[in-house]
Amino acid sequence: MEQSKKAQQFRRKILTEAEVRSFAKAMKALMGPEFMATSDKYHISIEDNLRYVSVAALLEDARTAQGLTLKEAAKELGTPKYRLEIIEKGHLKELNPGLLTQYLDYLGLKTWFNKWKKANPDLSARLGLESKHSRKAAESAVSLSVLVKSLAEKKIDVFLKKRLPPWAAAEVRLSYKVRGASVTVYEHRAPWTEGDTEWTVMSVAQLRYDAKSGKWTLYCADRNSRWHEYTNVSPTKNIDVLLSEIDSDPTGIFWG
Repeated sequence: MEQSKKAQQFRRKILTEAEVRSFAKAMKALMGPEFMATSDKYHISIEDNLRYVSVAALLEDARTAQGLTLKEAAKELGTPKYRLEIIEKGHLKELNPGLLTQYLDYLGLKTWFNKWKKANPDLSARLGLESKHSRKAAESAVSLSVLVKSLAEKKIDVFLKKRLPPWAAAEVRLSYKVRGASVTVYEHRAPWTEGDTEWTVMSVAQLRYDAKSGKWTLYCADRNSRWHEYTNVSPTKNIDVLLSEIDSDPTGIFWG
């Protein structure tokens, strides 16, 4: 148990340059010249992979600690599952820096990641983590302030109660979940077959808050549960406008 705990702590450790060089040297000696020739051929850096280990480990640990599967996290972020797999497995050549920044902030790891970037400035730059696109993603993914979250929750609570009359509760339920800067509305349907206890859960809509503009943007899900911006109504500071659009659903995209 103690050994396992130490292994977990090591996985999450931000390595110093001296540690990276030491571990890389040991790994190269262990793997042999053939492996190193292959690594060089495909431009795979053992040093960079060692530096990134703590990022991948902490992301996976934080996600599982919050009871999230990769599929659920991808759905919340509006991205294909395989893109998060690339991030958690450390496939640096295919990694999307903007999405990495969003994913870290979504899981509440922004402060830790700033320390990692400070310790790994060269790799951060090569991965594009200091680019305008990455910074923009970080801004849009910032968590809701306490005040904004409280006001939004009050309005959504009222909306859901009005939307679903009490007599329908045995067949249909509505709920929402706040993660990062997004609020996702769900519809729960009672089991179709007798004896089945599992309710069907469907994503209805997602509202994303941009702290810089102070505006909410409405998103709808496609049949593959990927989120797309809903273009029939513009981003607005008044969340009631978006809730009204979800309620009336003129295109049939939210409630079917």
